[in-house]
Amino acid sequence: MNIFEPWLPQLIFIETEKSEDNPNYINIGFDKLDVPEDCTYVLERFTNLTTRFNEKYWFRKINSETLVQWQIRLQVKFDAIVHKYDRAYGIYALHAEEIKDVTEGQKATSIKKLINTPDALINDDNEYAGSYEKIESEVGLTGKSTLENANENIETWKDLDTAFISEFENNFLNVFNY
Repeated sequence: MNIFEPWLPQLIFIETEKSEDNPNYINIGFDKLDVPEDCTYVLERFTNLTTRFNEKYWFRKINSETLVQWQIRLQVKFDAIVHKYDRAYGIYALHAEEIKDVTEGQKATSIKKLINTPDALINDDNEYAGSYEKIESEVGLTGKSTLENANENIETWKDLDTAFISEFENNFLNVFNY
């Protein structure tokens, strides 16, 4: 098959046909995009983004007449949004460093002295009272637990990755072949 021949394959076909024996597909796909060197956060997450891209669009048909046109459109779209998402990843990375771990709680003991006799007014000793209550209160862990922080962390990264990958929706036909 010639790469300039009009045909609308699914992404799964393109990815499975990549090999040294088949030069038509070797430079096609999300993993073949040129990432600018100044987009360090996107470069760090590029393997994960490639996986998410393939998972989302695996069974979708491309929307260009040839593979070369599709790859060019994919690169143009990538170039248009990569700096925006690199800034978003950077802002989140700075925020993620500020997330505090669990703070240890305190154990407090308080004594509530009830004065209901005249002798208790005269004698101010804790051991002497008409009646008193000893109240122990324990303050547990304050802040978020490590698990909550980790889950928030994962969800935020997932949301950023999903938004980034969803930007490429218009590079595929709205034909779903499952």
